[in-house]
Amino acid sequence: MTVTEVKGFGRQKGHTEIYRGSEYTVDFLPKVKIEIVVNEEDSQKVAEAIV
Repeated sequence: MTVTEVKGFGRQKGHTEIYRGSEYTVDFLPKVKIEIVVNEEDSQKVAEAIV
């Protein structure tokens, strides 16, 4: 299993923040990418456990 911190956007489309009185658009959001190698017969159980 590999867990990686990544940045990106999907349906969320980022957000706006105010820093020192100025407004900034943050396009990329912090996310986590999980990669797991399992036998095909176990893949559905593993996916359900994660979600």
